[in-house]
Amino acid sequence: MSHDPSGHPIRGAMRAKECAKFLGIGESTFWRWVASGIVPQGIRLSPRCTVWPIEELQSMVKRPQSPERSTTLPD
Repeated sequence: MSHDPSGHPIRGAMRAKECAKFLGIGESTFWRWVASGIVPQGIRLSPRCTVWPIEELQSMVKRPQSPERSTTLPD
C-alpha cells in the first residue's frame, strides 16, 4: 500500500483508531463525531469491525470548515 509523506495510507480504508489518529483527535471523540454526523457513517464489515474510506476522510480534512480545525464540537 502506498503512503503519503506523513505515513498515512493514500488509498483504502481505516478503522476508528486509525481515523482518530489521522484527524488528530481521540478515539472517543471520533465516535462522538460519527454519532453527531460530523464524520460520515463507516462501512460495517462485521459486527465488531467498521472502516472508513481514506478518500472520505481526506476530503473532510480539506473542507474549509472541517471539525479538526475547530476547538469545540459543533452543536
